[in-house]
Amino acid sequence: MQSVSRAFFAIELTRRVGRMTVALLAQAPGWDKASASRYLAYLSREGWLEKLSDKGYPTYVLGRKLLSLAPDFNL
Repeated sequence: MQSVSRAFFAIELTRRVGRMTVALLAQAPGWDKASASRYLAYLSREGWLEKLSDKGYPTYVLGRKLLSLAPDFNL
């Protein structure tokens, strides 16, 4: 269940900050750059996050799959 918890943590933190980076997630307690990179890549591949490019560094925002769960919700 730790994997599920970590995935939800990454999603929730992305929601709070607006744009997530590997470096930002790696600053959270219990995270390192390798884990942050793997989780963000996985969540992006699955559609929960969307990967953007920001000056050569990937950034992530909430993805369509996640937003489709609450279509009438406005951020």
